[in-house]
Amino acid sequence: MNARTVERLLEVVEKLPEDKASEVLDFAQFLLVRSRQADEDKLPIEIWAEELARVHGFDHLTEDDVARIVKEVRREKS
Repeated sequence: MNARTVERLLEVVEKLPEDKASEVLDFAQFLLVRSRQADEDKLPIEIWAEELARVHGFDHLTEDDVARIVKEVRREKS
């Protein structure tokens, strides 16, 4: 990537609210993972999701943990 592209990207991202800048980062990481897809048995979205979990510190959760959390949140909302 050339320096001008990086500069333009930073200019745009710096103007975004924090939550939107975080979305840009997540999307960029998804694109990076997809472009480097080393494990051909996994879909790009699976690799992206694993990286997202690692970056945000919840990669220790199992599928059962996630299902339990979702059920609890849904129960609280109803």
